[in-house]
Amino acid sequence: GLYNVYAVPKGAPLIVISSTPLDITAFAVSLLLVFRTDSSYARWEEALKTWNEVRSLSKDLARQSCYWVNEPARKAMLVRWCEAFSRALLVHCRVDGSLEHELEDVLLPHEVAAVAAVGPSGAPSFILQVLAELIEQCIVTETKEDTMFSTVRSLSDAVAVCNKLLRYPLPLAYTRHTSRFMFLWLSAMPWAMWSDMHWVCVPITAAISYLLLGIDEIGVQIEEPFGILPLEDVCVDITAEIDAMMERQDIVTGICRVVPIRCCSFIVAIEQGP
Repeated sequence: GLYNVYAVPKGAPLIVISSTPLDITAFAVSLLLVFRTDSSYARWEEALKTWNEVRSLSKDLARQSCYWVNEPARKAMLVRWCEAFSRALLVHCRVDGSLEHELEDVLLPHEVAAVAAVGPSGAPSFILQVLAELIEQCIVTETKEDTMFSTVRSLSDAVAVCNKLLRYPLPLAYTRHTSRFMFLWLSAMPWAMWSDMHWVCVPITAAISYLLLGIDEIGVQIEEPFGILPLEDVCVDITAEIDAMMERQDIVTGICRVVPIRCCSFIVAIEQGP
């Protein structure tokens, strides 16, 4: 290797590093990287699935409130807190966000102050508690009330999944051992290849190091999925669709008020809505 060419003292024995140890341990490097990326991707996929459910459930609850609750003030309040939930969950997942900044365009000032007093960690559960109380006060049938409560329970399950991903990362010892293993393995590579490739081993080692360390870095980044998922876009989408739903409610109700159905030679008009 380099030592034998440039640094070996006169009369000192030559040092030869065989490539056999690298061949034997190559499978271990592969297993470590595969486990690392698979575990991190599983966390990223679970976070993405959970936030897709949050988007769907928030719009479902707003839709149920829009068409099942007849009290205008309570309906507007339910819809308002539905929009606030995803934004509070965003601040909870990102840790460094501001509740006041996220909620000031959705809730009333005294409502923002109440949520801010709870803090980011408890804000999603607090909003779900408010939603549950509002549903309890609404005058709806028992079946509709159970359906709305079921939606709130599903949102609570989403909060639990986010808490799990936040509080239980991959073991730090595994991450450290993977980094140390790869450092030693890549450091030994040019010494083992020198006798066959000489200076060509330098760019080859650099390229292999770039690729393997890049895979490890991808695993590190997606291990904490809330920092790379476009959660702000999800919240904006939820707010936009709920607002559009409220604006279209009168139009949809007017269209569906009288629906003619042709049955044989008769036309039956079915009254729908109030």
